[in-house]
Amino acid sequence: MEFDREFKTLTGNRPFPWQRRLFEKHFSCGALPSAVNIPTGLGKTAIMAIWLLARAAGAALPRRLVYVVDRRAVVDQATAFAEKLQYRLREDERLEPVRRGLCLYEPDPKCGGMAERLRSLPISTLRGQHANNRAWMADPAAPAIIVGTVDMVGSRLLFEGYGVSLRMRPYSAALLGCDTLVMLDEAHLSRPFERLLRAIEEGQRRPTADGTEAAYGYFAGSATTNGFPPPFRVLPLSATLVHNPDLEPFGLKDDDKENETIRTRLEARKSLKVEDLEAGAGLADLLAERAWGLMQARAATAGEMLRVTIYCDHRKDAEKVAKLLEVRAKKEVPEAAVVLFVGGRRVHERKNAAEKLEEHGLIGEAKTARQVPVFLVATSAGEVGIDLDCDDMVCDLVAWERMVQRLGRVNRYGKGSATVQVIDQGLPGGKKADEVNIARHKTVRCLLDTLAPDEAGGRQAGPGALADFAADPSRRARIAAATTRMPLYPALTRPLVDAWAMTSLEDYAGRPEIAPWLRGWVEDDEPQTTVIWRQYLPLRFSADGGAVRVQAAREVQAFFKEAPPRTAELLETETGHVVEWFKRRARKHLAELKKAASSPAALYNNSADDGEKTGERKDLRAPLTEKGPIAFLLDGANRPDRREVALSLAAIDGRSPKELRDLLAGKRLVVDARLGGIRHGLLNDGTDEQPPTIDDDNWVERRDDSGAPLRTLTVEARPADHREALQSDSERGADDWQDVLVVPYGETAEGEAVSELVVRKRHGEGESEDARAVARKAQRLEEHQRRAGEEADRIAAALDLDPEDRAMLAAAARHHDDGKDAQRWQRAFNAAREGGPYAKTMGPPNQHLLNGYRHELKSAVDAERNGLDGLDRDDPRFELALHLIAAHHGHARPAIGVEGYDDLPPSEAEAVAHAIAMRFARLQRKWGPWGLAWWEALLRAADQAASRCPNLNEDAS
Repeated sequence: MEFDREFKTLTGNRPFPWQRRLFEKHFSCGALPSAVNIPTGLGKTAIMAIWLLARAAGAALPRRLVYVVDRRAVVDQATAFAEKLQYRLREDERLEPVRRGLCLYEPDPKCGGMAERLRSLPISTLRGQHANNRAWMADPAAPAIIVGTVDMVGSRLLFEGYGVSLRMRPYSAALLGCDTLVMLDEAHLSRPFERLLRAIEEGQRRPTADGTEAAYGYFAGSATTNGFPPPFRVLPLSATLVHNPDLEPFGLKDDDKENETIRTRLEARKSLKVEDLEAGAGLADLLAERAWGLMQARAATAGEMLRVTIYCDHRKDAEKVAKLLEVRAKKEVPEAAVVLFVGGRRVHERKNAAEKLEEHGLIGEAKTARQVPVFLVATSAGEVGIDLDCDDMVCDLVAWERMVQRLGRVNRYGKGSATVQVIDQGLPGGKKADEVNIARHKTVRCLLDTLAPDEAGGRQAGPGALADFAADPSRRARIAAATTRMPLYPALTRPLVDAWAMTSLEDYAGRPEIAPWLRGWVEDDEPQTTVIWRQYLPLRFSADGGAVRVQAAREVQAFFKEAPPRTAELLETETGHVVEWFKRRARKHLAELKKAASSPAALYNNSADDGEKTGERKDLRAPLTEKGPIAFLLDGANRPDRREVALSLAAIDGRSPKELRDLLAGKRLVVDARLGGIRHGLLNDGTDEQPPTIDDDNWVERRDDSGAPLRTLTVEARPADHREALQSDSERGADDWQDVLVVPYGETAEGEAVSELVVRKRHGEGESEDARAVARKAQRLEEHQRRAGEEADRIAAALDLDPEDRAMLAAAARHHDDGKDAQRWQRAFNAAREGGPYAKTMGPPNQHLLNGYRHELKSAVDAERNGLDGLDRDDPRFELALHLIAAHHGHARPAIGVEGYDDLPPSEAEAVAHAIAMRFARLQRKWGPWGLAWWEALLRAADQAASRCPNLNEDAS
């Protein structure tokens, strides 16, 4: 491979010398450095491309790359870069050798497998059309890029995925914990998480043929076969790594600095001055005043408009600064733009925020002269993971590592000179007024005051100057004292991971909350609540204006199982902020209801006559009432909260803030969209604007190749006697949609249904990470299992499994659904009477008729009784195959239900379930928690691929 040529074609830029050296000395031979320490603005994110090219060249590197950024930023540079790589690989023919090396071609089912088709590099990111999709999970043998936060990635890695159902947690953990390289960006901000990753990496160590690793790690188990399961690797990245004598990070050498671009960026002129905040003065007022002064000075001396960033440690200060600047700009420079850039923004609106930053020339290297002044007011959300660049900067004083990150967002490309005004707001007060925080503040101030002086009367704060300053051994102790102290964190032990891995137990006392393992014990860490807006909630109501109530518990659970919150819907922010917003919105709506006491529904719903006159769809939603449910509470697995499932407007208003904080902390709050209270993706208690939601016609989940909007899930209400799809679905192609849940909604006083709530999914199109694969057509059981066996064999061959393992996996796949042959299952899933039995049907199942029956239990029992295609019962692989069959829907880890299983008396069925649980324990001890989950993921991926196959039994009804 000609690295320079392929890198330029893939990224659009020539590689820096350090990037070429990293490829040649490390990635191409599978020998990763202990860490990468490269200054901000010199292309750390492009290590993604280096990994991709090394994989294409045959390097022994993991198939999946997980890029972790520890900020819930509006936009992250890694996402944009991953999308660029995906696009170039798909569209640029010069990268054909790279495509081949990455095995991005697959048989084209439209040609009977006789021709090939190119598939896109799977990516899953925090925003946009790739937000939390399952493309990266579809094929364990394919390369993939995942971009996520510490919480998103860490929770999934530890079998506790936030927002992921219990049955999907082992699947996510398997594909993150095996055959994965985790790149932890700005690792100095996530030191407890880095320690966690290192513990997993070390714990999965296995003996090697050459004896370089002689012992098993404590997470590895005792079994291995031809190097499988594949290893887990870690690579910390940072511009400000904390000094560690045990690490020898990869960094710049003197030869690298001869490159003109690198030299220009390292020598970027940034003149820093520190000013003390006078007693009694307001911090926000002074920050706004200094920012305005910089803009005026730049306009007077250089005759150009300024992009100035104002960093604030607290959101309230940022909001006040933005307001002050907006008021002043309106009076003096009406064309000036003020952009507020803080955390707590809904994922769906993040793309719009990114476009706004790009529009004002704040992202990447400016290509044109600024026409208007731009003020960007940011919190820590704008400090890392984003390619921000501004001309000048004003900020308050924070910890050393954060100051370095902020300085990396001004004059990033070394063109011209920048002024940096730091306001020392004084020693910490309140809860933070302890000795450590006070000493850190003083040390940061001392370090800033001792930076080398520059010719402008300030201090040199360019990346090269800061690197030289920090390289002095005499300053290491002071820099450590000026850096945020790493919180204490608990050790990761095998019993803990084994407990988390028992995901089929809904409640288990030995499974603690994982937050301390991800972030350590943080004393002043504010609990978080996630808010989701929906048009339709699982309610029952009287269509003649009577009471509104919650659906039965089983229906509520089924509703959020089939229509779980998706990443794009989430707005995560501090619980205290949510409580304050929630109470104000509730009081506003209660006041409106009192004004319209005679007909509360008229305020919020269109009348039937109005719908008929305008030709618009009649609004069938449940009315808003004082005591009717307005919001549902879910836990991290999207299960209804056990303390309180739903809240009404009256209940919200009647609770104290403390009661609501205790109730909402760590929860997901699904609210009626009519509650409003969101603007530009941020909570705003003063707006009645209803946001776009996943269950309205304005939601754009992603776009197809032609740019047309596509949706993959919708929730709607329709008349009970109207069984055909609504017109909007007809326009989207009703044949591509399937009803997966239908429950009564509106009803008469006598209890007769007049409308129903329907969850619909598009067949095989971009389901969420937690969604089940929806078949395009009904599939006969024999054909589905045959196809699953073929898919399992393909995956095993791509992974280069031993022939015996390959045969075992295919045999398990060919019998994993034998239990669907039962009459109970066929009736419950509305299978056609002719041509069956069926494995996939088109109608929603009848859960009451199914009565908890788990087909995989019968499949495992039958396989143990009848054998598996000649697989030797004494071969240890036979026991593994039985477990894979029992666990292919996430059960049997260790528990599996025996309800509805009529082949055995209850006592014997319980004994079988106990044997299955003990088998899980033996195999987890043998393969390790991630190793066993990895084997399960191979079969589950084959099953789902078969479900999505469009060509099975073409003549099936």
